[in-house]
This record gives sequence, C-alpha cells and structure tokens, in this order.
Amino acid sequence: MTKDSFPLSKVFLLDPNPDLHGDLLTISRPGVAWFEVFIRLSKGARCDAWWKPVPMEWLPARVRKNRSRPVDFIGLMGHGLAFSDRAAKVLASLLGDTVELLPLDYDGPGRFYVVNMLDILDCLDEERSIIDRYSDGDISSVKKYVFKPGSTEGHHLFKCKQCLLHNLVSAEFKALVEETGLVGAYFTPVGE
Repeated sequence: MTKDSFPLSKVFLLDPNPDLHGDLLTISRPGVAWFEVFIRLSKGARCDAWWKPVPMEWLPARVRKNRSRPVDFIGLMGHGLAFSDRAAKVLASLLGDTVELLPLDYDGPGRFYVVNMLDILDCLDEERSIIDRYSDGDISSVKKYVFKPGSTEGHHLFKCKQCLLHNLVSAEFKALVEETGLVGAYFTPVGE
C-alpha cells in the first residue's frame, strides 16, 4: 500500500507533555479547588465575569536538559490547558472567539492563560467509536474516535461533548504550531 491509500487524519489530540517541559500546579485558594474551576471551564460558557487569576506554581521539567527552556503549552495537572503569551498571539487569528484566555497568577517566566474552550462539539459517533464506559453508562474514555461526518470541519481547537477530557485540534492548528516553532505541544492523530 502507498502512503496515499491511507486517509490522513484531520483531527489530533493535543497533549502538553509535563515530563519534557515544566508544568503548573495549583496553590490552594480559599474556597475554590482547581477541579471545581475545571468543571466550570468545561461547560463551553464564557467565564471572564467570575474569573479571578488562579495562583499557580511553576514546576521544573522532570527531564533535566529541558529545564529553563521556554514552553508555550502547559497542562494543568490533567485538568486543562494553558497557552503562553506567544502561543496566544500566534493562534489568535485561527481560533478567533472559540476560546477565552483567562490569566494565571504564577511566579514563573512570561505570562500564561488558561484556555477556556467555548467550542464543545457533539461530534462523536458513539456506535462506531471504541469507548470505555462507567457502570452507569457514562463515557470514561475514548480509545478510538470516529466523528460524525462533517462535524469537526472548520473547528480548530475543541472538546468533544461526550468526553471532555481531550483537547482536540485540526490539522491547520497542528501545522501553525509546527511552522511557528511553538514548544510543548505533542500531537497524536485520532479519528475517522
């Protein structure tokens, strides 16, 4: 078979890798735990009216040679995604108003923003996807995404309504990140 006989993925899982680069960790703020903030951010609704910068602490990369290297994408302890100021500027024209960037308060280099994804798509073909479920029938994870035809076209950074854990991006998003040399994003092709 030739390379052309396989369909190219149009959707990728975006994974900021904390083993290679620094990560952020929540410092407790009275009355609000990070998980509660994440739940509010995962509804696809604007949050700027109630947002107060969450205090965060910079953790150095686990891989020594990568310590103190600039990074543009950071995972928030499995509960979200943050962009550097540079990533926010580079991706602004592609993402438009499909994300809300909320400032973080932390003691590290540069500025970072929590990415509140407003683009939550009902895009998963549950019958054709390979899904793990909890005993109550809710989706715990998606092992193989199969998308409803046309449901992801024109969407560049989004979450799937049926499983909000993964940050999904378009081929255009991936290409822009790679062309501009943004650091810290790792992409895995997903979906049909």
